[in-house]
Amino acid sequence: MKSFTITLIVLLFSYCCIGFAQTESLKFDAQQMMKNGKYGEAIELLNRYISANPRNSEGYYLRGKSYEKRGQYEMAVYDYRSALKLDPKNELYNSNLSRVKEEWDKIIYSRIEGYKREIAINPARAINYLMIGKNYKNLGEWQEAEKWYDNYLRREEASADEILRYTEILAKNNHISKGEPILKRYTEMYPDDHRLWSRYGYFTMWLGKKRTAIIAFETALRLRPYFKEALDGYDLARGKGYIYTVNDTTARYNYGLPVPRSYKVYAIDRYYRILKKNPGNVAVRYKLIDELLKHDRYEEAVKQLNVLKLTESNTPNFQSVKDEVLSKREKYYSDKISSLINQVEKNPADRKKIIELGKYYSFLKEYDNEVDLYDKYLNVYSADTEIRYLKAQALTWKGDLFKAKDELKNVLNSDPSNKKYQLLYGQVLVWMNKDLDVAETNLKSVLKKEPNNLQALITLTGLNFQRNDLASAEIYLTRGFMVDPYNHNLEKLENSIKLQAERNAETKLYEILEKAREYAFNKNCDEAINYYNKYFSDSASDIHLKKELAEAYLCKKDYDSAIQIYNDLLSTFPGDYELAKQRAKVYYWMGDSLHALDEFEKLVLNNPDDADAKIYLGDSYMKAGDYANARATYEELLAIAPSSYILQTRMKWLGNAGGEGYSGSVFPAYFSIIPEGYYYNDNLDFTYNKQGARLELGITNYLSLGAGGYFGFISSANERLNLNMFRADIYVKFSKKVLGYAGAGTTNFKSAGSTHIFEAGLKTQEDKKYTFSATFYSTDAAFILYSPFLVNRRLTANYLLLTGEYITKNDIFLRGDYSYTSVSDGNKGSRFIFRIGKIFDDVFGTGYEYYYYNFNNDTPLYWSPDNYESHSLWLDWDAITEESFVLSLKGKVGIIPDDNFILREFYSYFKFYFVRNFFLQATAGFSSSIQDRRGYSSFSFGLSLYWSL
Repeated sequence: MKSFTITLIVLLFSYCCIGFAQTESLKFDAQQMMKNGKYGEAIELLNRYISANPRNSEGYYLRGKSYEKRGQYEMAVYDYRSALKLDPKNELYNSNLSRVKEEWDKIIYSRIEGYKREIAINPARAINYLMIGKNYKNLGEWQEAEKWYDNYLRREEASADEILRYTEILAKNNHISKGEPILKRYTEMYPDDHRLWSRYGYFTMWLGKKRTAIIAFETALRLRPYFKEALDGYDLARGKGYIYTVNDTTARYNYGLPVPRSYKVYAIDRYYRILKKNPGNVAVRYKLIDELLKHDRYEEAVKQLNVLKLTESNTPNFQSVKDEVLSKREKYYSDKISSLINQVEKNPADRKKIIELGKYYSFLKEYDNEVDLYDKYLNVYSADTEIRYLKAQALTWKGDLFKAKDELKNVLNSDPSNKKYQLLYGQVLVWMNKDLDVAETNLKSVLKKEPNNLQALITLTGLNFQRNDLASAEIYLTRGFMVDPYNHNLEKLENSIKLQAERNAETKLYEILEKAREYAFNKNCDEAINYYNKYFSDSASDIHLKKELAEAYLCKKDYDSAIQIYNDLLSTFPGDYELAKQRAKVYYWMGDSLHALDEFEKLVLNNPDDADAKIYLGDSYMKAGDYANARATYEELLAIAPSSYILQTRMKWLGNAGGEGYSGSVFPAYFSIIPEGYYYNDNLDFTYNKQGARLELGITNYLSLGAGGYFGFISSANERLNLNMFRADIYVKFSKKVLGYAGAGTTNFKSAGSTHIFEAGLKTQEDKKYTFSATFYSTDAAFILYSPFLVNRRLTANYLLLTGEYITKNDIFLRGDYSYTSVSDGNKGSRFIFRIGKIFDDVFGTGYEYYYYNFNNDTPLYWSPDNYESHSLWLDWDAITEESFVLSLKGKVGIIPDDNFILREFYSYFKFYFVRNFFLQATAGFSSSIQDRRGYSSFSFGLSLYWSL
């Protein structure tokens, strides 16, 4: 026998040596590969070495070196960190980690800038936002990572892997309420992904939804039975932290342990009294443990070890005492169990020995054995409620709460007023997060009989915490601390309540923020602003999100308020480049191109690689008329992204402007050729047709001259009169918003003489806000009154038109037109049009129109109504508003009360840019109304080409 033992030892030793030699040869071979520059092969060998020696730091260090040599800095960082965790004091590992981390960070920041440039060129591509979020996550910049992940999720549905990364970021930022509904939705989308179920369990548990958390963890474990993360969470959700509370140190719960002799009790009691007054006295606590061991009071000794663990866990003395306590405890309990098993086998009906044996099983956490012991006894003595209660208690420690609940129902039916049964039943229901009203009734009944029952107070605190009734939880918590001021379970609950209170406040604040975002998304600008202001009135709000409030003001075109917010933010964060850029964009959008130009020039100077800022800089140059600098900016960007549709479109808009030919810095400022034509026809057989061309010459950016020549005809059913026109014009730009013009010429009718033409006008406007214009026109009456009876009759008409238009901050549209016509036959007429309506999303408008037209005298030569009125509904729609293509559709339908007639009008406008300095315009109109008690309809069409050099 002795020789066999020696042989076995030799074989085992040889096997271990061979295994050690084999794994060491892996490391040696890997080092040789590294010396020869074969880092990929070295990594393969080191993977095997690390699998065999997972606690050896050198394997991770060598693999990290190999990854670093291959330029795989991310993997190198992970391996250096692993090595440093295993050997925290190793300076070589620390210096390598710092060096590679610095290099990796540089690469990550470079990647981030690259993705931001991609976003500037194509903001709709979701993957770029995701990659920026991942890179900020790698840097540990959790707030930034969350922001970019949010931008990604607004554009694309994420995979399960991305949601796991995203919720990791939310957990780091303590945004639990935000993550919980997202995880709920994705567990429904991916019901077989155990990782999502486990993560959902943790988020719901942190929010106090323990029953939901338990279901989530159970689902995860059903999909992957030994998934460590879910196992840990499952224990936490079931309240493992304060289950083991019944083994009290008083004689009442001593379960038959030997009663200490008087002089021994005196020492233990004295130490307890000292510690009650001074819990931080470590030396006395060690003495107490020593005394408890002498009297086999191991559970109390373990409890004292748990207290010492908080401050002494790393000291050699603690480890020594801990090992002594646990080893003696296990030996003592094992001996007791062996002895009691023999006694119970001899007498299975010995109830006292069964209870004692069950107690020692519970001390060693052998709950299956304890339950089997009680089941054998209950098969014979089923009416023993005390043993059934002990079985239920063992089932709770085992974690089988459903069976424990059923057993406790039985014992309560037999003895409904037993406070011990009521207490455990209430605890089980709370741990299950089920029938909390029943649990509360039982626990309150216990407190009524025993007001200072600590376990009832702890459980009621937890119950109200689960309900999120923190005020009630605080009441029971305070009562619990009065009983035991240093209770660890109460301290944990206190921290949980404080954290939950913060989360409740955070959730309420977040709900206000989400409401504001919802209103902003639906373009309900005023409500969005109202909720954003509520959000920012809370000191816990995120001041960075004030830029969202600025966007809400932009929604209602309140540019001044938006600018003020950005000014305030920049005074707080003066170096924030993105805020400065957004403010510059607002200047651009509000039409302040000069201010925008100044801001974008500064931004591009500070960050010449920002493509987004450069595009806006080029746009600002173009808006300001500096085509040369606009061209230079776009060409610089095209060198980086030659296929960019945005840049190619802008170059088309520029055409030759800003090139080597004509430009804004030389004379002439521009030269335009404008071929055009016009056609009008009605059901009275009046036709007016002309075609020709005009030329415009830009003397400066503020003064232009023009000249035009046309030929055509006017006709009626029986007559046709050919004509030609010549006119000269002058255009003056008084400011960016005020334009004036005047023109003069002559119309020559074949064999019917000629008439003079004179026209003058003044116009001021701010886009999408207000317009005012005044026009005077003097010419042949046929071109103003459109009558077939004026074809061969030469009358002169003077026409004055005043127009005013205003759009309020709430997009209410107001417009008024007044015109006055005087004819050389002595007749005079006036017309008034008033419109009111609402503009929607800047492209669609509708409302009511009142129309009034009146002449002093009725004449058969042209339509000269007496108090003509109509009431109409009008509609304007900018159907297409792209940079190179514009299409507007307008119309109205109304009634003429005096004639009981339905009038209809339709008008369309079309504009297409071939390049910026060459575009086509077309108009078409149709109307159906009544004149002199007869139906009247007309059609018109206009076409022009604009070519600027």
